[in-house]
Amino acid sequence: MSRCEAFAEPPHRDIIEFADFVESIVSDADFEATARKRRVSMLRAETCRLAGDRELFREAIENIMRNAIRYTPEGTAVTVDAYRDGLSEYRIVIRDSGPGVPVEHIEAIFEPFYRAPQRTDPDSPGFGIGLAIAKRAIGLHQGIITAQPRRGRLRNRDSPAGFRCSIVTGKIAGVKNRSETDRMPLGW
Repeated sequence: MSRCEAFAEPPHRDIIEFADFVESIVSDADFEATARKRRVSMLRAETCRLAGDRELFREAIENIMRNAIRYTPEGTAVTVDAYRDGLSEYRIVIRDSGPGVPVEHIEAIFEPFYRAPQRTDPDSPGFGIGLAIAKRAIGLHQGIITAQPRRGRLRNRDSPAGFRCSIVTGKIAGVKNRSETDRMPLGW
């Protein structure tokens, strides 16, 4: 956490081929998930070049995926969808089918050391800093991270049916200014 807070902007601005980058993170996460009888699958990974700190992006995405793996039930999958959203944004959506987070706790889960009440059982270790790190790392890239519970049917009963976390990155490399897009970019 302190490493993210030490910077006002990303310390490195590498050009990252995001499709390959996200696919490699998903592959590593799937290996980790398989040991816990879960899967991580890539729905799509559209090609895109982004400027940013490769390690901060990796840490942010991995923290979200680890949370999703931790809370999704055995025998189910976490899905990852990475795509261009308009001309200037790249979106990564990570979904699990776990218990979800009550709406009143959604904003707080991105604060350091906060854990939603139903997520404090001993079988689910953690300190409540992973999502705070992810938020700070994405923010350093002029991006945003949001979360929302998914509603639906889970195990034949109405209940929260998982969790969806979206990362909207900063500006796609090569888009120079706001007038080049019909949407307001989140870029630097």
